[in-house]
Amino acid sequence: MARLYELEQVVMMMCYFFQLLFLFLSNNSVAVNSQHQHHDDNVLCDPKQSLALLQFKNAFSQRIFSEYGEAYYRTSTWNESRDCCSWDGVECDDEGQGHVVGLHLGCSLLQGTLHPNNTIFTLSHLQTLNLSYNDFSESPISPQFGRLTNLRVLDLSKSYFKGKVPLQISHLSKLVSLRLSYDYLLSFSNVVMSQLVRNLTNLRDLRLIEVNLYRLSPTSFYNFSLSLHSLDLSFCYLSGKFPDHIFSLPNLHVLILKDNDKLNGYLPMSNWSKSLQILDLSRTRYSGGIPSSIGEAKALRYLDFSYCMFYGEIPNFESHSNPMIMGQLVPNCVLNLTQTPSSSTSFSSPLLHGNICSTGLSNLIYVDLTLNSFTGAIPSWLYSLPNLKYLDLSRNQFFGFMRDFRFNSLKHLDLSDNNLQGEISESIYRQLNLTYLRLNSNNLSGVLNFNMLSRVPNLSWLYISKNTQLSIFSTTLTPAHLLDIGIDSIKLEKIPYFLRNQKYLSNLNLSNNQIVEKVPEWFSELGGLIYLDLSHNFLSLGIEVLLALPNLKSLSLDFNLFDKLPVPMLLPSFTASFSVSNNKVSGNIHPSICQATKLTFLDLSNNSLSGELPSCLSNMTNLSYLILKGNNLSGVITIPPKIQYYIVSENQFIGEIPLSICLSLDLIVLSLSNNHMNGTIPPCLTNISTSLSVLNLKNNNFSGSIPTFPSTECQLSSLDLNDNQIEGELPESLLNCEYLKILDIGNNNITGSFPYWLKTAASLQVLILRSNQFYGHINNSFIKNSFSNLQIIDVSHNYFSGPLPSNFFNNMRAMRTTRVISLNTSERKYFSENTIYYQDSIVITLKGFQQKLETNILIFRTIDLSSNGFNGKIPKEIGMLRSLVGLNLSHNKLTGEIPTSLGNLNNLEWLDLSSNQLCGNIPPQLVGLTFLSYLNLSQNHLFGPIPKGKQFDTFENSSYFDNLGLCGNPLPKCDVDQNGHKSQLLHEVEEDSLEKGIWVKAVFMGYGCGIVSGIFIGYLVFHYGKPVWIVAIVEAKIAQKIRSSRRSYRPRIRNN
Repeated sequence: MARLYELEQVVMMMCYFFQLLFLFLSNNSVAVNSQHQHHDDNVLCDPKQSLALLQFKNAFSQRIFSEYGEAYYRTSTWNESRDCCSWDGVECDDEGQGHVVGLHLGCSLLQGTLHPNNTIFTLSHLQTLNLSYNDFSESPISPQFGRLTNLRVLDLSKSYFKGKVPLQISHLSKLVSLRLSYDYLLSFSNVVMSQLVRNLTNLRDLRLIEVNLYRLSPTSFYNFSLSLHSLDLSFCYLSGKFPDHIFSLPNLHVLILKDNDKLNGYLPMSNWSKSLQILDLSRTRYSGGIPSSIGEAKALRYLDFSYCMFYGEIPNFESHSNPMIMGQLVPNCVLNLTQTPSSSTSFSSPLLHGNICSTGLSNLIYVDLTLNSFTGAIPSWLYSLPNLKYLDLSRNQFFGFMRDFRFNSLKHLDLSDNNLQGEISESIYRQLNLTYLRLNSNNLSGVLNFNMLSRVPNLSWLYISKNTQLSIFSTTLTPAHLLDIGIDSIKLEKIPYFLRNQKYLSNLNLSNNQIVEKVPEWFSELGGLIYLDLSHNFLSLGIEVLLALPNLKSLSLDFNLFDKLPVPMLLPSFTASFSVSNNKVSGNIHPSICQATKLTFLDLSNNSLSGELPSCLSNMTNLSYLILKGNNLSGVITIPPKIQYYIVSENQFIGEIPLSICLSLDLIVLSLSNNHMNGTIPPCLTNISTSLSVLNLKNNNFSGSIPTFPSTECQLSSLDLNDNQIEGELPESLLNCEYLKILDIGNNNITGSFPYWLKTAASLQVLILRSNQFYGHINNSFIKNSFSNLQIIDVSHNYFSGPLPSNFFNNMRAMRTTRVISLNTSERKYFSENTIYYQDSIVITLKGFQQKLETNILIFRTIDLSSNGFNGKIPKEIGMLRSLVGLNLSHNKLTGEIPTSLGNLNNLEWLDLSSNQLCGNIPPQLVGLTFLSYLNLSQNHLFGPIPKGKQFDTFENSSYFDNLGLCGNPLPKCDVDQNGHKSQLLHEVEEDSLEKGIWVKAVFMGYGCGIVSGIFIGYLVFHYGKPVWIVAIVEAKIAQKIRSSRRSYRPRIRNN
């Protein structure tokens, strides 16, 4: 979608760059080669050199294909019938000696190995050697190059050389230009680079783009010659601090360090080179502020600091053009620049022309400061650059009003993702060359006048989204020159009529605009539309109009009010993406959708669709994404053959997983959760785990055991089998899945001891074993770094026993870091690297209740070991887990006191230690837990006063229930005269023991009396016979029970 247009803007940006670079380097080339004009036709080539050239030619074959359009086989014209000085690419000297001084063989389709004994190294008079853009089959750069001591220009770029650059290159002391770019298999040692920089005192041009300088220290560049004009070290894997004195080299025109994301440094505070024209530090770790001394670089034309770490305000320095104060720095010296954006001052005002300011950087054509941390107002001198064509200040923190641009030279303007406010400057309407305008994600207000914007004839890309106070004004149909429009999230309420004339419009985003009711009929006239986003509105009618757009590739209608889809549903033939999720669509999925043979993405999730899936889905060979979750679909599932994301959770599907899933070798996400499916897990699912990242079968009726995972290339990151009937043991082959982050097998019948072997699963963050049949001790023999990334663990409702393992908690490094957890931070969101359209979810016990976590499952760092048989003391090591949010150790057999170290858990929100045998006081350190909102210490043997203050003043009686020794708010007040609660409790225990002793004596006395009475009655019975009255009573009771039993037993009668 918009990527295509952004790519075109990148191309335009690079055009500016390469135009400048070409002008500079072409001047250099003229200077370097000015003495090597073509020789006189009467000059004869030295026969030895002619033979050497022919042997060089014969050492290589002709490359059949080249990605460079201007490449051709230059050596094809070389033969003995012609003088070698007339051969294509060969240059001879002007003195008539017949010496070959230049070989210009770039893009010559040469292929083969350049051996050290190649005859090219015998051409000792060579001054220029260009072998760029050929294929030397990963040959090393031969030390024999060092024999060519007269070389002034050496270009081996993009010729597939490999290995370390030899020291002999540094012996070419006459070199003026050295280019080894685009051979990423080449590398330099510190010694070679240091010698090269020191020895090549005439070097003016050094280009090492995409050469591997990973192990090179930037200090190797410290001794560059003052003659250096151009240095390009782009994408060289440089790291460390770059020497800032390079910026001061007096003849430096070009400095490009871009795409070295580990290279850092600061801009110099003084002595900038006055020759510097091109400076590109983009995508490095350069940081700090921009010093005002940068104004010394008066020749600067191209400035790119994008994607760096700069911060602070940009200095506002300007010099006045009035001869009386020329050369002085006068901030905001132009009257117009100190006025508000609503100023009506005309640009043709004579007063304004008499007070024009000029900045030291007045030659700037290109400025890109994207994605830094710049603050403050945009400095006025940026609005005053007479030749500025490209300005990108996006994704910073600029604020204030948008000022007027004094000149009309802009072609590209991007001020998006800042905090700008006020009206859009009217100077925008005078930028006749403007092609790209992006102002989205600010706080702009007022009106964007499309009538006036139509005067900008070349404007093709317009983005003003996410300015909620901005409105649009248009009374006429604007000229049809816009290609891409983004005006989402500005509360339009209806589709703007000015769009009707945009016949060339290909990309339109009108999402989140509160547009109501229906799509207008005239919308079908926009036949050029390729990408259309109308999501997050209140549309309910008009899908038929949209499906009439012949070139539509992507249509997004998510989060609207549509209640039905057209029948038949005939998508445009080019449609690749169709999304109508989160509407009110009911009915069946009509089989006609299968006629969209180019469809790759289909999302109908969270609607009210019912019925079975069309069987023809299994024939849609291009369908990669099928998302149908949250409907009422039933029957068996249908699997498209090339599916990658199959998400049909929360439906009514039945049956087994079809074996055709085994043919989906590109499957990344399989989510069948919350259905009524059954059967066993097909073993073939683990065989495709080389692509499978997510397997979610939660809340079904699957049975059997978990299949074994292959030993290599397992990509699984999330396995969720919760709430099924899985049995057997957890397979140790899960260790083969080194990217496994989430393992949830709760609520099954899985057995075995605690899976110690998971300690080597370095990526594991969530482990849920709750409500199974695990048993035994969790011993304390955990090695260092075991479970170090674990953030959520739940082993509750099993049969574990023994003491809690202190080393287990000691290794949980991911829970140690103290941090403030905020819902607005990206850390609270979990998205798997390969799961853009899928979000994991788990259920945890949160503050005593079951709660589903989705989209933000790593908000909480939680430990739940409840409802087991753990005994012994609570390990003090838990107190080191400073980012822990929830701790549940309830319903065990824990003893001893509550560790005071729990007071270190500054982020703790809930703590449940209920139903144990804990004793002692409640540690007063717990009062410091300011986030604690749920506390349950009930059913223990705690005593003493309840701590006061902060969160403890909010807890109710239920938090302390059945702890007879506790007192204080909210329980009854403590006795001020009592010497100690502990002695009181001990006294109560002693009294309790005494009472138990008395009862024991009474029981034994009862037993004794009973025995004596029984013997006496037995003697009377045997001696005098059975007493008739007792026998009559007993037999009558027995007869009554038999009759009652017979009456209650009757056969059941079934209802037919």
